[in-house]
Parts: sequence; C-alpha cells; structure tokens
Amino acid sequence: MNRDLDSQAVLEALGQGALIFDSANRMVMMNQTARAFLGADMRLIRSEGWGGAASYFGRYLPDSGETLD
Repeated sequence: MNRDLDSQAVLEALGQGALIFDSANRMVMMNQTARAFLGADMRLIRSEGWGGAASYFGRYLPDSGETLD
C-alpha cells in the first residue's frame, strides 16, 4: 500500500478533525472530519497554511497561554 494512502487511512480513523502541515507551513493532508467541521473555511487554511489555521482557531492555546506561531 502507498505511504500516503496509509497516512490518510490513519487520519480517517482518528475520529477527530486532523490537519497536517509541512515544514513550509502548507497544509498537506486533512481528514473528512476536518473537512466537515471547517466547511468553506477550509479555503482560508488551504490558501494561507498554518497562518490561516492559527487565525481561524485563535492565537492562544487554552491552558498554557502559549502562542500557536
């Protein structure tokens, strides 16, 4: 089986939305749960990469106060 297909199968099995970014901050993979949750906002994340995701989900992690970027 192809490595990308293996990775996609793992993402789909998670049950939660998952977005995978490469070292250049581009979104390279996502699962169906993420597509359903984000809907039209997925375009922002596809076009802006990690910066778009950080903007969409907010700039601070809930418990630590650390920034996402």
